[in-house]
Amino acid sequence: MASWSLLIAYLLHQFEEFGVDLYGNLNALPAYVNGQLAEQLSHTPIMLTEFSVYRINTLGIWVPFLLAIWAGHRFPWMGLAVAGLMLTNAAVHIGLAFMMREYNPGLATALLLFLPLSLRYFIVSNNKTDASWGAALIGIAFGLVTHAALPALTVRLSEPAWTAEMVLLLVALILSPVVGNLLYRLMARKA
Repeated sequence: MASWSLLIAYLLHQFEEFGVDLYGNLNALPAYVNGQLAEQLSHTPIMLTEFSVYRINTLGIWVPFLLAIWAGHRFPWMGLAVAGLMLTNAAVHIGLAFMMREYNPGLATALLLFLPLSLRYFIVSNNKTDASWGAALIGIAFGLVTHAALPALTVRLSEPAWTAEMVLLLVALILSPVVGNLLYRLMARKA
């Protein structure tokens, strides 16, 4: 389906977060998030580091995106999971902008690309595959659970050395779209 357009949108979003934001700041998202955490939750152990950003983005974002592109129509839930990640990410950026009453790195692409493309992906997948609106809701739930796990993942993944716990967390995150697709297939056969 339209997984390539989602991938291109995510590349542009990552550029706004970690390349150059709308104010011309380089690698602005970690500094913004860490500044907000220090201001709002001064005693939190959560902090974005180069290691946590690299590990979360590479294994928790890019691997599911590549799986969705590879899966295509054969495993539609993987694309729904990616669209759910994008929609949830857009909601986080937009919600944060309303709460803080300010721009945050990634907001522009969340509004202009993530929101419309993820919603369109759900509509197209409903029309062109056997994916129901319930499957789209499960994809959104995947995005919500993944984003809810980010604080814990960030703390665990900020250490330079890999631990067995980190590997298990990331394997679970990577395999969750595959498991979700298996559940999707089992539910589709019963219906």
